[in-house]
Amino acid sequence: DETILGPDQKVLNRLGQRLESLMKKVKGLTAVNRNWYPDKEELIVKVNSEQLARYGLTPLQVVQYLGSYLKGVPASSFVVPGENSLVVRVILPSDEREFARQLENLPVPTKAGLVPLSYFVKFEKKEVPTLITHYDLINSLSVRGYRSTAPTTFLQEQVNRLEKQLKLPAGYEISHEGEI
Repeated sequence: DETILGPDQKVLNRLGQRLESLMKKVKGLTAVNRNWYPDKEELIVKVNSEQLARYGLTPLQVVQYLGSYLKGVPASSFVVPGENSLVVRVILPSDEREFARQLENLPVPTKAGLVPLSYFVKFEKKEVPTLITHYDLINSLSVRGYRSTAPTTFLQEQVNRLEKQLKLPAGYEISHEGEI
């Protein structure tokens, strides 16, 4: 395993892609993979505080309203004797709540009436990993090579040579883990 350490996940991803492609050239490795990929889309909500203030709203109120739309609102609780109670939520079907365009048109109740959410917030889509890994509290990404019968020293010599082609920015380093 080769673990890249550094502060920025975008840079780690770029370095991980490069290292993964380099390790695929190592004779004797049967497979190469990474411990995470940016395979999840996240919606970033950018709040316009000035617009909120004009309507007497706070960012917290808008985020709570948006959260109730996405996660549902507690409608009741179900009590099982001798157990913790379970919250029963009313939630829209996922196909009715998954698109940013639909969210932009979500009516927000204000003192002046209903105003579209897009008047108060802007949405940005961002690709993020489903898993965030750390090594000694530093962001990390591991690239693993799998072997069948090749000696580990033979493999590590090849990896070390190829890693020299990987230009690490300041603040980034590679740690060698596993059998090697």
